[in-house]
Amino acid sequence: MIVAGIGVLFGLYWYGKYHEPQDSKTVNDAELDYIEAGGGLAPKTPRVQFSFATAGKLMRQRQIITASIAQFCSNTVLVFFLLDFVNYLGKERHMEFLKAGIWAAFPYMAAALGVLCGGQVSDRLLKKTGSANIGRKGPIVVGLLMASSLALADFVPVDNNGLVIAIMCVALFGQGICNLGWTVISDVAPKSVMGLTGGIFNFFTNLAGILTPIIVGYVLQLTNTYSAALFYVGAMPLIGAFLYVFVLGDIKRLSVE
Repeated sequence: MIVAGIGVLFGLYWYGKYHEPQDSKTVNDAELDYIEAGGGLAPKTPRVQFSFATAGKLMRQRQIITASIAQFCSNTVLVFFLLDFVNYLGKERHMEFLKAGIWAAFPYMAAALGVLCGGQVSDRLLKKTGSANIGRKGPIVVGLLMASSLALADFVPVDNNGLVIAIMCVALFGQGICNLGWTVISDVAPKSVMGLTGGIFNFFTNLAGILTPIIVGYVLQLTNTYSAALFYVGAMPLIGAFLYVFVLGDIKRLSVE
């Protein structure tokens, strides 16, 4: 409740402070010219009203729907960690609750590093090669492959918990890199409907929050073991990597016209 309250207060502060650059009372002409040269000013076109027809057009764009489904695959790993990881350590690996809680913190630290490192590597690749396909796709594919390593934990003996935590750190580090999917969707979204495109992307991403607990729950109920659940969660990033390599296509600004 405290953290949520801080979020609400910050949201209200941001809402009061946010404005377009050209509406700022402190910006100067040189800053505006610089922002405009980089494409940072809102386009001087009529605002596109929401319609299901427009949403349908966006979902028929290969880059948008592919990136969205791939992010769903990535988010499946994150949802597993958020909801079931500590249970897995306690029930499947027989780690005491306190010990599991301490050990469980390390993968989340790795995830935070993955987010930062993924962004750094992506920007450097983009600057060096000038190719969004290399700069964006490359790190995400690597991150998805790393995230899939989660399934390897099933082959580790019960008494080797350190190795299990190491595998989980690698997996969640990779999942952190996959947050670059938001950069991809920003790169391909039509300028006139960037918000709607982001909403569609976020919708598919968070479907993992609905489906993963249901699927994992049914699997655990049927098998009474985490083996099949780990293979399901580990397989999803492999599907995402396949989509990025073979289906996504060029990362370029799209149009809904």
